[in-house]
Amino acid sequence: MHGVDVPMTAKQVDLVVSRLRPQFWLSQNKDAGNGGPGATRFGGAPDLPKGIAWPIRPASTNIEKITQQWKDSHGWIIQQLQHALPFEFFGQIDLAEAARSWTHVAGLPTSGRLLFFWDGALGYLEKGTHTCHVIFDETPVAELARMDLPAQFAEMEAWWREPDPKQIEHFKTMARTLDAAGQTEAANAMREAARKSEMPDPKSIKPFVYPARAMRLVPLWVLPKQNAVELTLDKELTAFADGDDTREHYSLLTSNDIGPFTSDRSNMRRSQDWLTLQSRESRFMGPPGPEQDDPRFDALDQSQLPPFPLNSAQIAESARKATEWQLLPQVSIADLSLLQTEGTVYFMIRKDDLAKRDFSRVFASYQQT
Repeated sequence: MHGVDVPMTAKQVDLVVSRLRPQFWLSQNKDAGNGGPGATRFGGAPDLPKGIAWPIRPASTNIEKITQQWKDSHGWIIQQLQHALPFEFFGQIDLAEAARSWTHVAGLPTSGRLLFFWDGALGYLEKGTHTCHVIFDETPVAELARMDLPAQFAEMEAWWREPDPKQIEHFKTMARTLDAAGQTEAANAMREAARKSEMPDPKSIKPFVYPARAMRLVPLWVLPKQNAVELTLDKELTAFADGDDTREHYSLLTSNDIGPFTSDRSNMRRSQDWLTLQSRESRFMGPPGPEQDDPRFDALDQSQLPPFPLNSAQIAESARKATEWQLLPQVSIADLSLLQTEGTVYFMIRKDDLAKRDFSRVFASYQQT
């Protein structure tokens, strides 16, 4: 590999090739605008049969506990959870398009489409089946209609922009603390932050309706990234990924996944803009790219997680349980919103539910670094 001190051996190359996993990259289809009926797409409004209602998340039955837990922040979230509100629409995937790459479909239906919705308030605080909604629809394309956007999204946007008294008081308290410590310049900065926070910020954006963009499924072969359970369960690949002479190889091979991308010794994470990098993180099927631990661990029941103190056998058993879950899409919020933000939402399904075409128990997990 160019620029690496110790080249890979033929045996190591064979090892890497044998461990490649199929995965789709959700890439923008720049020639298709915001996408035709039923086509793979991010954002906008979903294509569904006439008469189907936009999925609604009920008001929280646990609002007092949530309010107490998050009383010092997230004022807009607390406000939202008191009401029954529409889920945010992330996008839809044309399963016939996926089926054209038969090596990559991993038990997916071969017709129809999957539509993915997420609760952008509760989903920041909790993980689970209750934070998302997934629809499997096999309606013929000619019978689909693009839905109207719920009027409630405008109200949700207004709550987001509403000044948060707790945040304002936090800045003022920080200013007083810094004044007492003689840090006048920093205290003045906190007072200015408090002043600005007292008025809605027109530049602050939390979209509840994401830009409508046609996307396409690009087949890739990828290696599992660090913290993915596939690596945990593979001693030979782990030894290569963690070896003194091979760690850099693995980092380069997984940093941008090769495929249509390139490994760059100058470090692409610094040399390319954030949105370009994040567009590569939106994937479908295959192993997840964790920002923290493998998100499939989040989907396990507490009894399936290894107790403390951890030992290798218990970790391996939990990892095997995690492989009973299949990643559907993982969506970079920056790529979805086209904003300089962070975080990834992972939609996961039990493999036996996938075989039964039961998408009612899809589990969503949000991670950010």
